[in-house]
Amino acid sequence: TRQEITTRFERYVSRVATFGYDSVSIDDLARLVNFDFYNADLQLLIADYIALYKELFSIAQAHDLKIFVNTDYLFFNDDIQTYMDAHDLSAESFFEMVLARAFTTFPELSGIILRIGEKDGQDVSGHFLSKLTLRIPKQANALLTHILPLFEKHNKLLVFRTWTVGAYKIGDL
Repeated sequence: TRQEITTRFERYVSRVATFGYDSVSIDDLARLVNFDFYNADLQLLIADYIALYKELFSIAQAHDLKIFVNTDYLFFNDDIQTYMDAHDLSAESFFEMVLARAFTTFPELSGIILRIGEKDGQDVSGHFLSKLTLRIPKQANALLTHILPLFEKHNKLLVFRTWTVGAYKIGDL
């Protein structure tokens, strides 16, 4: 239940704060942003997630912890793909749109932990699945060039990381 989640989170952040940590990272950026092009059921689900995240972030702030949100580059579903295709939107531009919405909805965010070089397996299901859209350093550089001005504008930190064992050279640590 929501009460159990917030109670456990309160205990967790209280404990890590006493250990001297100054930040907490939470999954998952896809569930922090809602768009009117999502199907109605997903919009309701995301609205519920946003309300829960607001509570969790408030708890973290009460313990003087910075808040970082994790995300894979890049998450998709049928609604996103249809929207991108209809608007001839690049992955970078869609991601920038997601970030702008997250930074506006959650000004308390300190930053984003962006994971590249990996994707969900074929056996994974859910409302959002990641796809491998960056394969070479030139693509990663183009993404960073595209999104860093938004991070600077909102005074947010970007933690850019790969996996230990990922796909292609870009995915390996």
